[in-house]
Amino acid sequence: MEQKLSSITKKKRNLFNTDTNNKLVPCTGGFTNHTLECVGTDRLCFRVRLKKKYFELYRVN
Repeated sequence: MEQKLSSITKKKRNLFNTDTNNKLVPCTGGFTNHTLECVGTDRLCFRVRLKKKYFELYRVN
């Protein structure tokens, strides 16, 4: 099951990375260079790696 999810995630990441104007990260995972935005009422968790100089740009609501 884990391998199947991994291959699906990789495909979606590749599709997502081709659109540089998209600011949303799909639920299955992915990467973005933009500010993250929550949509809907579902509880979402993100692990974000930030450089110290960019820390002030992000906030948790």
